[in-house]
Amino acid sequence: LGTEMVYALRESPNKKNQLDTFNLAKSYLRRSLEIYPDLSEAMTYLGIVYYMENNFDSAYYYQSKAIKAKPDDVDLNYNYGKTLDKLKKYDEAIKVLDHAVALDPKHEGAYFNLALSYTNKEDMDKGLFYFSKVIEINPKRGDANYYSGMLFKAKGDTLKAKKYFGKATALGFTGQ
Repeated sequence: LGTEMVYALRESPNKKNQLDTFNLAKSYLRRSLEIYPDLSEAMTYLGIVYYMENNFDSAYYYQSKAIKAKPDDVDLNYNYGKTLDKLKKYDEAIKVLDHAVALDPKHEGAYFNLALSYTNKEDMDKGLFYFSKVIEINPKRGDANYYSGMLFKAKGDTLKAKKYFGKATALGFTGQ
């Protein structure tokens, strides 16, 4: 029930309803773990809820336990990698996200977060490489074009920066 509640409300625009339902979902998911402490699905979804609430330490706690039970779950690796990045554990995030793309070479989100982790480590070349992978998979991804433009601008290549900013704008992404 907790998992279904998370699925139903992940994209809800009604933040009050989302918060109330997430709190209820967390209680069901925690109760599941009281009954069956090794239930990786409950750990996974608790991690998702805590991530969405910007409670990255709690997300990390549950996701790190779940990953031990399901090391080859692509989406779990993706979500865990995002959490590690938020916690500024960039090298760990990169390792986990690399594993996600090894499992699914077309995982757009994993490539995007690899780009972010490398950019956060100030490795602009690898950040650009992974943003290019995102754009290769999904040319309509405005944010990947925008961030590529930002990286080219930081490198002093204003012509390429303008090109990517133009693509991002044409796709409706303005960086806001």
